[in-house]
Amino acid sequence: MNDQHSPTINLNAEVDHRINFAMQQNDVPVVKTVHIANRSHASLRELRLRITSEPDFAQPWETRIELIGE
Repeated sequence: MNDQHSPTINLNAEVDHRINFAMQQNDVPVVKTVHIANRSHASLRELRLRITSEPDFAQPWETRIELIGE
């Protein structure tokens, strides 16, 4: 099996599929949870997670992740 094509990170997000104008105006979060799993054989360091919307109805959100162990 060729690991070159295997994903290094498994990312799952729980999102609210019912988005409306009132939610946007009241800062109700659309993304409820984000789960990140490291599928590599080494720790991952200095990562950046950026969430954007399309269409652009919300400000981008970004955080830095210092370490995800193996």
